[in-house]
Amino acid sequence: MLDPAIAEDAVADLRDLVEAGTLAPRSFNRRLTAWSALWRWASEANRSGVTGIARNVWPRRALLHAPKVARALTEPELAAVTGTVAVAAAAGDCTARRDLVKLRASFLLGVCVSELRSLRWGDVEPVEGGGLVSIRNGKGGKARTIRVSMDTVALLESLGRGDADAWLFLNPAGTAPLSRQAIADRFSRWGKKAGVHLHPHRLRHSHATSAIRAGCDAFVLSATLGHASTATTAHYVASNPAESSSLRLG
Repeated sequence: MLDPAIAEDAVADLRDLVEAGTLAPRSFNRRLTAWSALWRWASEANRSGVTGIARNVWPRRALLHAPKVARALTEPELAAVTGTVAVAAAAGDCTARRDLVKLRASFLLGVCVSELRSLRWGDVEPVEGGGLVSIRNGKGGKARTIRVSMDTVALLESLGRGDADAWLFLNPAGTAPLSRQAIADRFSRWGKKAGVHLHPHRLRHSHATSAIRAGCDAFVLSATLGHASTATTAHYVASNPAESSSLRLG
């Protein structure tokens, strides 16, 4: 029977693996959480008589701190991916041209893949000195507006502007927007060609990292990315933007 002393030894062995660098803190936490959940289930009053487990023997508050690290692309990695797609686009590959717009837009807007695929032409509004891009279904499900540069508007319009309710990024049949999986697959393929692990959310992380390095205020960045935890004053920035992290990038 597993007793507290054996459980403590098992936890200590796992900690040794973490300290040796052969087990990540997140893996430690997942393993310990799974063990504890199983014993907690087995020790419930309506089961303990059958399982023979009277209580949960796994120690509490034993989880390790495992910070969530945003893995942004380095500048050389971003340049390598963009360059790889640009070369194919310049050679006349129509799919590559559209992929280049998707990739650049994902980085410049800092959007999630679901937000990227949901863009319609009515969401892109040219204004004096740049443009406004309306984003739906962001963090917390709140709509927001991003101020962008003239170059970013020109990038999007290079696709050929359609009707206000038309999608920017259509599927091959032209009947619906590209799926999240299709966009992720295209990004992954270009990433492999450039020797870079690439998925849509890495471009969002890269937007945030690059914007901060370019001097963007963290409050403006939070509003641009649509984080649900944005303070009340951030709503003024989001609804009537005079600046955004996109402007810092292009």
